[in-house]
Amino acid sequence: MYTKDYLSTLILALAIFTSAKASSDPTDKEHIVVTGTRTAKLLSDSPVLVEVIDGETIAKISQSTLAQALNYIPGIVVKRSVKDGYNIQMQGFDGDHVLILIDGQPIISPTGSSADLDQIPANNIAQIEVIRGAASVMYGSSAMGGVINIITQKTDGSALKLDYDVSQYQGNTINDGDLNHTIKIHAVDSFSDWRTQLNALLIDDQGYDYDSTTVSQDAASVEKKFITLSTSKEHESLETTIKYQWLSDKKLRDSSAIPGQSEVIYYQTDVDQQQIDLGLKSTDNPKAPWQLNARYINHQETSGQS
Repeated sequence: MYTKDYLSTLILALAIFTSAKASSDPTDKEHIVVTGTRTAKLLSDSPVLVEVIDGETIAKISQSTLAQALNYIPGIVVKRSVKDGYNIQMQGFDGDHVLILIDGQPIISPTGSSADLDQIPANNIAQIEVIRGAASVMYGSSAMGGVINIITQKTDGSALKLDYDVSQYQGNTINDGDLNHTIKIHAVDSFSDWRTQLNALLIDDQGYDYDSTTVSQDAASVEKKFITLSTSKEHESLETTIKYQWLSDKKLRDSSAIPGQSEVIYYQTDVDQQQIDLGLKSTDNPKAPWQLNARYINHQETSGQS
């Protein structure tokens, strides 16, 4: 076990022209879910059992990452992958059969079944929808264990938010294991009726090691950059969405020593991934909408021992 001290500072939280409209409609008090049928329905009208964790609950149990929030949901086990990301286990199934979605789209996965849960800060989540058990009829074989859909917050006005976290591992024996830094940027604005959103995550983690007598390092140093730029516009009967994602992830960890030599064998991961999503969705018939999604991924990775 290790402990980590946090010093978190909110540098800037600025909301511009944000409006909130109160409604006396009693249905506003009930959650609207989309995961069960891929169409918006009141929770009580959903033919599929959907568990909803709202944003207020998420804010109470986690002030940092999505991984921390998911760890508090009963029946969901979150384990950090050896290479990168997190492995999600549910209903006895591993990450290969548990589907993680962000606003209905599969999450970017840098390595195999692991999911990069650092993409979404916990304070940008409106609600989490969970379907337990087989959902393969609608989502394919990757959802035999269940589906977790993270619904992000949608704001009507412009907003700009910047979070900076600094931390340090106690008892770290790494010589250069100094302060760790995390920067999160969230910006929303409209340009010519195109609703544009920018999310950026920068992580500089020095790693830690609590046993100086061994060569193997407990946790790797991490240098991660993740940027998402999305824009959408509603036309007369059609909504167009364009999203670009860029991930750069570098990890380095001492793993063993060559017998009789002073050289150290280390494990490294260097990932560079770019992703473009295009989406079209009909808006003239909310009860039976159609949608068309396309995705392009360019993934380059170097990993292994050296």
